[in-house]
Amino acid sequence: REYGISKATGDYLTFLDVDDTLSPKALQTMVDAFTSDTDIVISGFNVLKQGKIIKSKTLCSVLFDNLSYLKKVLCGQYGWELCAKMYRRTLFLDPIETPSGIRIGEDAAVFIQLVCRARNVKILSECLYDYIQYSQSASHIKSLKYAEETLMAAFFIEEILQKTPFYADVRSEIDAMFLLFYSNSTRRGCLGKEHPLV
Repeated sequence: REYGISKATGDYLTFLDVDDTLSPKALQTMVDAFTSDTDIVISGFNVLKQGKIIKSKTLCSVLFDNLSYLKKVLCGQYGWELCAKMYRRTLFLDPIETPSGIRIGEDAAVFIQLVCRARNVKILSECLYDYIQYSQSASHIKSLKYAEETLMAAFFIEEILQKTPFYADVRSEIDAMFLLFYSNSTRRGCLGKEHPLV
């Protein structure tokens, strides 16, 4: 991903995981949704398993300023995955901090930094991204290592937010984020209250 960003020359960027697909109209629809002060456009997505749609995540069309959207992301009202989104390339001009040695939660850390840099975020109602679900994908594997990485990502995100002008405004939402990440971690492995990250 970082290599692709370094080679990009267009106005916009989007990410497509190697085993996922886009609808034929996805790119044009998202490009057309940008306005002069919109920096991120987000679509709904379908979840497919064995070639069949098992779930569709349809969103309501709405425009948010960055702080309002950031609060909703931290509370889990909107997803923090990088896919099903298009970004103005200028958001990537300054270096993005990434947590070392963390596979689970890295996308959330990157996405939250992009939201902090954006002016406005536009949500589209169409499902334009197809997420192909496999039982062996990292997000479905139970392991102590992935559980620990999930919580490490939450601490990393808080450190990132401490460097932004938004930190004082999102303290309650950061607490909610820690609860969400802890909930996710317990699905990936057993982390009891005696664990140092907990």
